Amino acid sequence: MTASNYFVPGNKTILNIGSAGRLTVFLTDVHGYSTGLIVRFIMPKSSGIQQLNNQLAKIFVVTPTIFAIILNSTNFDPFIANIGPRSSWKFVPQVIPVGDDGTGFEDASLNNNNIIPEIYPPAPYPAHP
Repeated sequence: MTASNYFVPGNKTILNIGSAGRLTVFLTDVHGYSTGLIVRFIMPKSSGIQQLNNQLAKIFVVTPTIFAIILNSTNFDPFIANIGPRSSWKFVPQVIPVGDDGTGFEDASLNNNNIIPEIYPPAPYPAHP
């Protein structure tokens, strides 16, 4: 089974993480996330900050490529950024949306008939206006 490329919003690659009072997460691309989205962090050992690996957190959108989470990171290891062109990165830190705190996904209408299409075959669902 493969993960769907049609789920909106999708996983994103982490470019950097700053920890000045709160964790500020800088992504490589525009995320399309909304405040209240719950994400899971996937942190390869080469990226440091292993205390964040597999952690769930509610995000607060700052810009189209930056979000923050409230988490006491006082004793966390530093983030180690990948260097060089992205095509040369062997292991990439990621953030994966896993839930919502009731505020709604941006562009959630794009999910219509596309949630895990590898499992559920297309059906004649009525289109939403």
